[in-house]
Amino acid sequence: MATAATIDSASLAGKLGDIDAFLPLCNPALGTIRERPLAAGGGYNLVARLQLLRSGMVQPDPRRRALALTATRPADVLGSCGGRYGYTDYSHASGVTRGTLTFTDFCTNDTVSGERTVVNGAISFVETATPTATGPVTNRLEADSPAGVRAVVRSTANAVLSDVTTGFSGFVMTVGNPGGNSSATAPDRLQLAEIKVTQNTTGKVYRQTGWTITDFVTTSGGEQTSLSGRGYRSNGDYYDISTPTPLLFDASGNTLGGSLSFVGANGTQAVATLVPGATLQASLTVNGTPMPSLPACAK
Repeated sequence: MATAATIDSASLAGKLGDIDAFLPLCNPALGTIRERPLAAGGGYNLVARLQLLRSGMVQPDPRRRALALTATRPADVLGSCGGRYGYTDYSHASGVTRGTLTFTDFCTNDTVSGERTVVNGAISFVETATPTATGPVTNRLEADSPAGVRAVVRSTANAVLSDVTTGFSGFVMTVGNPGGNSSATAPDRLQLAEIKVTQNTTGKVYRQTGWTITDFVTTSGGEQTSLSGRGYRSNGDYYDISTPTPLLFDASGNTLGGSLSFVGANGTQAVATLVPGATLQASLTVNGTPMPSLPACAK
């Protein structure tokens, strides 16, 4: 049976990926502006993924909120450098849409760095919609991707920078206020039975289970997120994750504050505290002691 992991400086040496898979870690005390290199999260850490997932489904401004799927299957989307993604096994009846979102060598280029990302995989889903004056909007989304979606990032010289497969099961998201803004009294809620993020270049697997996330638009137009769940090391030992201080972002997506706590055996814990700024990153303390060995934070 899995046992609770002991969290201390010695056990975290070489295992910072356990936490870096959630948030990119850095040391703001180093006072440099050099960019934080991609670490274990490979650019696909969980909090960043949750932000992207939510923004794709729920827009703070209802005028920009994406309409739900309808009886007409959307056309495939072509990648800027090849491939496509689109819907298969598609059906729609009484506001409920079922199908599979399939990525086939879907390729995009980063116009700044020149890096190329190719995505393959499939996500099955059930979407339930609510009618509004401007059209149907999603009020519930269920999804599974047991085999996962693989994203390979290559440099302009074709070197592999990141190769990550994300699989999940038991994803359920409910919208607090379909057609309008979520709020503290009507937040968006997300549950996830299991998610596995596999670094294909190293074989390391970052697994989490039993996630519950609540998220809402603040009165100033920003976003506040609270979450809890359980993470596992490669040997099966586990630690419990929560937000002692909710994660807070402004209307432009800049980080304002918040913290993630990782609690293991005998109350040992690590706390990742968000660093305010435009780049998602966090500093780390282990049982109350800062970790000075972390790389510098980005500007």
